[in-house]
Amino acid sequence: MLASNPTGSQGFSLLEALIAVAVLAIALAAALGTAASTLERGERMRRELAMARLAENLLERAGLDLLVHAPSEEGANDGFSWRLSRERIGPEKTAARRDEPALWRIVAEVIDSSSGRSFILSTLRFEALR
Repeated sequence: MLASNPTGSQGFSLLEALIAVAVLAIALAAALGTAASTLERGERMRRELAMARLAENLLERAGLDLLVHAPSEEGANDGFSWRLSRERIGPEKTAARRDEPALWRIVAEVIDSSSGRSFILSTLRFEALR
């Protein structure tokens, strides 16, 4: 004979409790997957922003301490490799003097060593080589 409960409530059965735990586990797994994806996307965006800042910095330094004596330079910085180059645009002058202004295309390419992604930034400058 089954014992009767004086209050009339039976509570949860074992099967109901297991189903509730399974539903909760599925919901938590989905939430953790979304959080992990968001963190990964944030890290990728942080690396891309660092690449853009490095490329911009390289373009600003072109002619100051970079590309002074050579048409291209390469280096590495904080897990990124970079290449900075310049080329003269327009008709080549035969006996062009070094201090004569010219139009230059300057290109900065930054490569993320961990993912292989690259970021390229270029500009035009009208100036004489220093």
